Amino acid sequence: MSNVHEKVVLPFKKYIQKQMASYQIGVPLIIATLIALLVGTTVFVQYANSNKTFIESIAPHVATLLETQDRPEIQRFLQAVSAKRGAAIEVISKTDEIIASSFDFGRIGNPFEGNLKELPLLDLKIN
Repeated sequence: MSNVHEKVVLPFKKYIQKQMASYQIGVPLIIATLIALLVGTTVFVQYANSNKTFIESIAPHVATLLETQDRPEIQRFLQAVSAKRGAAIEVISKTDEIIASSFDFGRIGNPFEGNLKELPLLDLKIN
């Protein structure tokens, strides 16, 4: 007859391995997640800064075209820049009227209805 409640004696090394099994999976997973978040945030900030710099670089040309009220040239310029950049660009007046759009010509003259969310840390407004 064998005793049902016999204690199994494990060597110390196997005992530690058994106790640390969850940490062997959890710690690398947490580290990988933190690194992924850090890299993702860095890429987003770099991309946002790149877009901001690009918009700042074309702003003087757009302002000059607006002063001369050369709307066909504004449209050509926005279409060219939009095609090169792969993004839709709209010029909005201070009264929230769409002056020029590379997205849709039918939007010109209509009020801009966008929910812009500001990211004060990055100095951005995202629609």
